Amino acid sequence: MVHNLSGKDAREWVVAHEREVVDRYIFGEEPMSRLALNLNVSATWLSRQFDAWGVPRRGRAEASALRGPGVNPYRAQ
Repeated sequence: MVHNLSGKDAREWVVAHEREVVDRYIFGEEPMSRLALNLNVSATWLSRQFDAWGVPRRGRAEASALRGPGVNPYRAQ
């Protein structure tokens, strides 16, 4: 799932493809920061959208294990 949209168009695409985006996060084990980067939206916006959709997000320990050792959690991978 790749697109070349940005700004409002990218956000609208994410909303229109909610199930795909959520599945990609949950089953693809893709960090929120990387998913947001690949979708051309901010991680903050995507986190808020997940909250609006009621999607449970990973805890710190699970997210850290997924990112790997020594990876800055504040930078997209």
